[in-house]
Amino acid sequence: MLSQQSNSPRGDATVTSATRHGILARREARVFFGCVLLWNRQQVEELMRAHGYQRLDPQEVKARELAESWVQIHRQWKEAVYGVEEELLIEEARDIKKEARRRGLTERVNALLRERKFEGELLS
Repeated sequence: MLSQQSNSPRGDATVTSATRHGILARREARVFFGCVLLWNRQQVEELMRAHGYQRLDPQEVKARELAESWVQIHRQWKEAVYGVEEELLIEEARDIKKEARRRGLTERVNALLRERKFEGELLS
């Protein structure tokens, strides 16, 4: 096996050609699999578009996440044990409202909740 001395100040590090080839092989594999994943993603996007689906914009995704979180908090509230658990849920609900307001998504989240026929309190 060939080895090459490093020019490091310590002079104790050696790098074998097998090690160098192993590093290159891993980098090449990452690039290859990255391309495969990108190709698969493109194929999936094309198939979804062909069946009438479209990509959601990030704001819509966030609005849906907030609506789902709001529904979960409401469910947990019904089952909450008084005291500490209730206080944590109040804080989480406050955080959801604050984020929806900050992102300008309050109306969209409320619309999603109405679409689900959510019977609890809407965001205010």
